Amino acid sequence: NVYDSSADTELFTAPIQVKMIEELAYDEMPECFRKWIIVKASRAFNIRFFGAAEIEQALQQDEEEAHRLCMEYEMDYGNFNMLDGDSWTGGRIGRS
Repeated sequence: NVYDSSADTELFTAPIQVKMIEELAYDEMPECFRKWIIVKASRAFNIRFFGAAEIEQALQQDEEEAHRLCMEYEMDYGNFNMLDGDSWTGGRIGRS
């Protein structure tokens, strides 16, 4: 259900546009995101229970690498277009 928190209602008087985000099961996620989750959790566990500086440093590097791989995955499969969605670029394209 869609809820309008400002009007405190689920009823809408006109059509609305929504951006839907779907949740994936862990085993359906791409490998880079699963690795990022594991490394982030490992790092949080180390900080909370052990506090070992040398492990923290290694996990921080692993987390940065996992994040980089996720961003690379997004760029490869995200269907992004640098000419779409930017008002300045759109205006320049429209002039030609």
